[in-house]
Amino acid sequence: MSVAVRFRKNFVLTIAASVLTGFALMACAGCLDRTEHSSTRAGSSSEASSQSGRVLLSWDRASLTTAERLSVDIEIVAAKGKRATLPAFDQQLGKWRVWSMRVEEDLIDPDGKSHGRAHLVLEPFLDGDYDIPPITVSFRDRVVGTTSGKSGANEQSRPAREFLSTERVKIPVRSVLTDAQATDQVPAPREYVRTPSTDHTARWWLGGGVTLAGFVVAAVAVYRLKRRPQPTINGASVDRLILERAVARNDMTSITPDRIARVLSAFAPSAGTPPIEVSDADAQDIQSRLDLWRFGGVEPASEELASTAGHVLQQTRGCVGAPAHGEQA
Repeated sequence: MSVAVRFRKNFVLTIAASVLTGFALMACAGCLDRTEHSSTRAGSSSEASSQSGRVLLSWDRASLTTAERLSVDIEIVAAKGKRATLPAFDQQLGKWRVWSMRVEEDLIDPDGKSHGRAHLVLEPFLDGDYDIPPITVSFRDRVVGTTSGKSGANEQSRPAREFLSTERVKIPVRSVLTDAQATDQVPAPREYVRTPSTDHTARWWLGGGVTLAGFVVAAVAVYRLKRRPQPTINGASVDRLILERAVARNDMTSITPDRIARVLSAFAPSAGTPPIEVSDADAQDIQSRLDLWRFGGVEPASEELASTAGHVLQQTRGCVGAPAHGEQA
């Protein structure tokens, strides 16, 4: 793997790590130093029952803060032949605000008993002692038809009613305000009390600084890599080395007219080397044979090709190869 490819991979990994680190710090900025307001999670229940049925009231907290909500479940079971009706819930239940409500009524089981349930989520506004008011459920006989002996007309008997109520439940609600804050800072009615938050400006600056530093380091590394000269290989020197080893080993597969011509044209006597003692007739003969083999379609004999290669190597010994276009010696 080359230096440039290896650096490009490291560059991409550096940028990715810097961006992920910055985003992680920004995300953590909103989740550090959170002040938790403790609440008592242990709930309880209250039950009222009679021959007509029973009413079970349960809640999930014994106390809470003004920033929390209370879940209340009401379950009713009516005896066989009876029907229970839950009270109509409004947006307010005593001092509580009904945040959400789900009601199911008159569900008959295989034993003929009628079931109903309601789930309420209550939300306080100010601190203090809150009450879950008594939940009153009415039970009545299901309507039955009777026939008058004289008129023969169908008449409905008047259903008997019975009411069951749960006990009043007190739930203390604590304020999320500190003792040093005055009570006149409580928001106006119908506004929510916001939990005190921490200023995370320093963490945002830290995350941005880490990300910016990663980009700067990567940019400096790319700039230095571009200014560094890249080593190159002289192709003519490679051809000459291959030709020398092929002649020494008598490897005819590596001795080709094209390679001989490239070595002959690339190398020339350098300024401090003695001149090549070869006649013009010999040089013209070598060039003619190479042109005939390369462009004339004549297949050279192995011995003649090896002899020509050895003669060219002898002529160019001690000469400096001219670098090809785009290469550095």
